[in-house]
Amino acid sequence: MTTPLSESDSPQPARRGTRLAVKIAAWCVGSILVLILLLGCTLAVLLHSARFHQYLLQTVRSRASEALGVRVQLRDFKLGLAALHLDLYGLIVDGASPYANPPLLQVDHAEASVRVVSLLRGKWYLESIRVDRPVARIFVDEHGVSNLPTFQSSGQGSGKSTSIFDLAIRHAVLEDGQIYYNDKKSVLAADLHNVDFETSYNVLLQKYSGHLAYSDGHLYSGNFQPIPHNLDAEFDATPSTFHLTRARLSTGPSQAVLTATLNNYGNPVVDGTYDVIVDGAQVGAILKDATIPKGKVQAAGKVNYAQTAGRSLLDSVIAQGDLNSRELAVRTPSMRATVANLAARYSLADGNLRLEDMHANVLGGYLKASGTVNGLSGEAQSRVEASLKNVSLAELRRSVGAAGTMPGVSLTGQLSVTANATWKKALENLVAQADTTIHGQMAGAGNGAPSTVPLESVVHGRYVASNAPAKKGSTNIGVLTLSKSYLRTGQTNLTLDGSVSQNSSLQVRLEAEDLREVETIADLFRAPEPGKTLQPLGLGGSALFDGMVQGSVQAPHLAGHLLSSNLSVHGTRWKMVRLGLDADPSEVRVENADLELASRGRILLNASAALAHWSFSNTSALQVKMNASQLDVAELMKAAGQNATVTGTLNVDVNLHGSELHPAGDGSVTLTNAIAYEQPVTSLKVTFQGTGEDAHADLAVLTPAGGLQGRFGVRPAARTYTAQLSTNGIHLEKVQALTAHNVNATGTLTLNASGQGSFDDPQGNLDLEIPKLVIQEQTITGIHLQTNVANHVAHATLASSAVNTSIQAKATVNLTGDYLADASVDTQAIPIQPLLAVYAPDQAESVSGQTELHATLHGPLKDKNRLEAHVTIPVLNLAYGKDIQLAEGAPIRVDYQNGVVKLQRSSIRGTDTDLTFEGSIPTANTAAMTVMMQGTVNLKKNTNISFGCLKLQWSLHARRGLPVNSLRVPHINL
Repeated sequence: MTTPLSESDSPQPARRGTRLAVKIAAWCVGSILVLILLLGCTLAVLLHSARFHQYLLQTVRSRASEALGVRVQLRDFKLGLAALHLDLYGLIVDGASPYANPPLLQVDHAEASVRVVSLLRGKWYLESIRVDRPVARIFVDEHGVSNLPTFQSSGQGSGKSTSIFDLAIRHAVLEDGQIYYNDKKSVLAADLHNVDFETSYNVLLQKYSGHLAYSDGHLYSGNFQPIPHNLDAEFDATPSTFHLTRARLSTGPSQAVLTATLNNYGNPVVDGTYDVIVDGAQVGAILKDATIPKGKVQAAGKVNYAQTAGRSLLDSVIAQGDLNSRELAVRTPSMRATVANLAARYSLADGNLRLEDMHANVLGGYLKASGTVNGLSGEAQSRVEASLKNVSLAELRRSVGAAGTMPGVSLTGQLSVTANATWKKALENLVAQADTTIHGQMAGAGNGAPSTVPLESVVHGRYVASNAPAKKGSTNIGVLTLSKSYLRTGQTNLTLDGSVSQNSSLQVRLEAEDLREVETIADLFRAPEPGKTLQPLGLGGSALFDGMVQGSVQAPHLAGHLLSSNLSVHGTRWKMVRLGLDADPSEVRVENADLELASRGRILLNASAALAHWSFSNTSALQVKMNASQLDVAELMKAAGQNATVTGTLNVDVNLHGSELHPAGDGSVTLTNAIAYEQPVTSLKVTFQGTGEDAHADLAVLTPAGGLQGRFGVRPAARTYTAQLSTNGIHLEKVQALTAHNVNATGTLTLNASGQGSFDDPQGNLDLEIPKLVIQEQTITGIHLQTNVANHVAHATLASSAVNTSIQAKATVNLTGDYLADASVDTQAIPIQPLLAVYAPDQAESVSGQTELHATLHGPLKDKNRLEAHVTIPVLNLAYGKDIQLAEGAPIRVDYQNGVVKLQRSSIRGTDTDLTFEGSIPTANTAAMTVMMQGTVNLKKNTNISFGCLKLQWSLHARRGLPVNSLRVPHINL
C-alpha cells in the first residue's frame, strides 16, 4: 500500500526552477554565440567592404600623419582574422620640412602576426614581424637641421588608471634594407630572434618602464661578413625625461655598455656614459681586412648633448674619455709589429676634438703624440705632434719581414723621430715636418770575414701636399724638401739638399774617402753564385760624385760628375777616373770620360744611348766615340776580373752610331807585342765598318808560327752573316804552347773555314789538315778533319794514319732539341811500343804488342741517362821482354746505358797470370756500384818492380763517395 506524499514533500516546484535556470543559461549562451557570430559576420562583411576598407585606410593615414607631423602614405593593407595576420603595402613617410623629398622612409611590404595566449585575460604576443626592402634616407645639413620628424602630442589623456602590455616578438626579420646618410648608400639587412619588449605604465608617477632584449641577432651590410650580436636594454620614460638605465650590446668579444638620460623632448638635453670594448680580430674578419690590428681597444667616458638653435650636432656634443689597449698586433704585407700599453685621453667640445697624452711602446721604443681637430662641422683644421724615441733598428728590421731581408747582415742601434703635421679639411692640404736621427751599425761576414760598419744619419724633411693639378700622365705628389740631411759611415758620406716633387731640384753628394769600406758594405749584401766563392772586387782609393736630380719622380733627370783618384780594381791601379753622367728615362750619356792607368795608357770616351722607360733595346739609338792608347792588356784583364794570361799593348779607335740593328761608323783595334796563353803574337788587328744595313770586320793575326786572316760580315736586322777564316800554314815547331810542355812536334797546319746563313739556321764548313805530324819521334800522316753544318745538323769526319795504323772517326749531331748524336771511332791494329814511347820513352824499348779499338755513341747529348755508348777491344796482347806474355782471354767490352757503366766479364791471361774481372759503376752519386776481380797476377819476373806473386780475390759493393778505408778486401795472398 502506497502512502501519499504531503504537499510539502512534493518535488515539482524544485524541478521547475532547475529547468528554468537551464533554459536561461542556454538562452544566454546561445545569445552570446549568436552575438559573436553576428559580430564576426558583421566584421567580416565590413572588412570585405570596399568603402569600409578605404575608410580604415584613410583613418590610418590621417592619424599617422597627425602623430608624425609629416605626410604618411599607405597604399593598402590586408588583415587576416583566422591567423591574426596584418600586411602593409607601399608605406611612405615624408621627411620633415624643409627636406620633405626624397621621402624619409619607404617600405614595399611589412607584415606582423599575433598569437593570443588568453582571450579572457587579454594575454597575447607578436609571433613575428617582417619588413621587406625598407629604404631610409636621413639628411642633416651643416646647421644640424635634419629631415627627422618630431612626434606630435594629441593633448588627450588615456583615460585609464593603468596601461600594461607585454609584447614578446618571437622572430623579427629585416630584408634588403638600404640606408642613405647625406646621399651615401649602405645596404642593410637584419635577422633578430627571441625579441622581448616589455613596458608598464605607472599612473601616479606618469612613467613608463620597459625592457628590450633579443639574442642571436645578425646584421648584414654590404659585402661585409654577417655581424652576430645580442642586445639587453632597460629604460623608463616620463613626459619630460627618458632614462636609459642600462644597455649592453655585445658581439663576440666586443661589447658596448651605455647609460643615458634625455630631458626635455622639445629641446633635448642628453647626458650619458659609455664603456666600449672593440676586438680588432673580429672587426678585421667582419670587414674582410687582414691589416686591421688584432687586439682589444677600450674606450670609456662621458657624453653630453644639448640641442641649441643654430648649432650643428657636432658643435653641441661634449664628450671626454680614455682610450686603452694592452697590446695590438699590426700585420700588413710589408710590416709586422706590436703596439703595447697604448693609452690616451680625448675630448670633444664646441666641434673641436682634442687628443692628449697618447703614448705606447713600439719596436722597443716609446711613442708619444697629441693632436687637435678644430671645426669638425665645417672646414676642419687638424694638427698632430708626435715623437718616437729609441726605436730598435734590429726590431724595425724584423718587423718589415721579407721586405727588409738582408741575409747574414745584422742591424743594431736606435732610431728617433719627431714630427708635426697640419692640414685643413683633407690630407690634400697636408703640411708635415719630420726630423729623424739614426745611431747604429751594420755587421756581417762579408766575403767570409766579420765586418762592422758604423751608421749615422740625420734627415730633416718637410712635406707640403699641393692641390695644384698634375701634368698629364703623372700624379701630383706634393713637395718633399730635405735640408742638411746625411747618411754617414766611417769613410763614406752621402748628403742630400733640395726638393723632390713634380719639378724636383735635389743636390746629391757622395764622398768616399776609402773605397775599401764601400767594398766591405757591398760584400755584406752580395751573395756568391751556387757552388762558388765570392770574388773580391779589390776596391781602393777615393771617389767623389756631385750631382743634381731634377724633373718628376716618375721621370727623374740625374746629372753630375764623378772623380776618383788612386783607384784600385781587381789589383789594377788607375791614376785618375773622371767622367760626366747624364741620365733620364729616355737617354743615358757618359761625357768627357778620362781614365788613366797608373802603369801606362789612357782612355777617352763619349757615349750615349737612347732608352724607353730606362730600358735599352736593339733599336735604341746609340753613339760611341772612344780613343784608347798604349793600354796594358794585362791590367785591363785584371780590372775585368779575368784570369786570362794575356799581355801586350792595346790601341783602340772607335766612332760608331746608329743602333744594334743598324750599326754605322768605323774603328780599329790593334794589339802588339802580345803573349796569349804562352804564344807570342807579333800583332793582331781588327778593322770594322758599318753602313747602317750591314757591318764588316777584317782580322789579321801574325805570330812567329804563322799568320791567320779572316773577314766577317753581318746584317743584324736580317739576322744573316758571312764568315771566312784561313791560314797558309801554322808551323807547329814554333808554337810555344807545345814546346813549353816538352811536346816535340813538327808539321804544318792549314785551316780553311767559311760560313753563311742566318742566326737561326747557321751554315758553314771547316777543313783542317796536317799532312805530316812528327811527335815524340813518331810520325802521323794524313790528319784530315772535315766539318759541315747545314739545316741544323753538324757532320764531322776525322781520318789519319799513325803508328802504322789507320784511325777513322765520324760524328753527326742534330743542333736542335736534345742534340741527338751518333758517333763512332774505329782503328786497325795499333802497335803499343810507339804509342808508349810518347808517354814513357824509358820503358818503351822493352814493351811490344798491339791493340785495336772500336767505339760507338748514340743518344741525346743533353740527357746522359738516354745516351748509349759501346767500346770493344777485340785485340790486346802485351809482351815485356822475353819472360812475360799477356793477352785478353776474350774481347773486352764496356757498355754505357741508363746512366750505368758496365764492364762485361773478361780476363787477362799470360805468364803466371790469370785474372778475371767485371763491374757495374753508375754515374749517379747515390747509386750502388759493384766491382769483382779474381785471380793471380805476376809482378816479379824480370820487372824493375818486384813485389812477388799476388793472389787476388776481391769483390766490392758500395755506394759512390764511400771512404777507401771502409772497403773490405776478403782475400789477398802474397
